[in-house]
Amino acid sequence: MPSKLVRISDMKAVDGAQVNKEYCTLSYSWNQSGKVIKDKTSKKSKRIDEDKHKIILPEKSNIKRVQNFIQYMGIKDHVRYVKFEGIIQQLCQQFTIHYL
Repeated sequence: MPSKLVRISDMKAVDGAQVNKEYCTLSYSWNQSGKVIKDKTSKKSKRIDEDKHKIILPEKSNIKRVQNFIQYMGIKDHVRYVKFEGIIQQLCQQFTIHYL
């Protein structure tokens, strides 16, 4: 079990040892987007997501699961700008994934 997991319901990091459910791994590099804010006291940085992650889906697809996904997400345009947390939560909900 990993030392830390992300609970999808609220996108909070949790101790992996406390989790007794299955989890999935995510391997994807999202471009950095948004403003970086640095806490003057702790010196830690935090990025504010600004809906600039671009997802491009095929306009037409012969793959049934892609068609189902487009229909499920209510996507009418094949290009969407999304927040990272929102798209992850929607995907995980569709596939009943509780932890990453």
